[in-house]
Amino acid sequence: MLMAQENMKVYELKRQIEREFSELFPNEPPYVVAKLEDNEGFALSNSTQICDVVKADDRLVALPEEQPMSPSSVQVLHGGQNAVEHLEALKNF
Repeated sequence: MLMAQENMKVYELKRQIEREFSELFPNEPPYVVAKLEDNEGFALSNSTQICDVVKADDRLVALPEEQPMSPSSVQVLHGGQNAVEHLEALKNF
């Protein structure tokens, strides 16, 4: 679980998520966060401070950049999971 600094902006958290993904899965293509959404599905502006919109127990959903993906392009990742399962896990940050 990522911890946002008190004065961190949304765009900074997006970059932190991308960095952590690349550290956890160095052999996988980069995970590019297109937008963050709150629990209700509202997109957060890049310039918004996290502390202004997120409370202690809130969760954000990190949505990836849209990339065309055919079923044949899904590859098995570490631990026997596929790319879709890893993306779902990242959404729960």
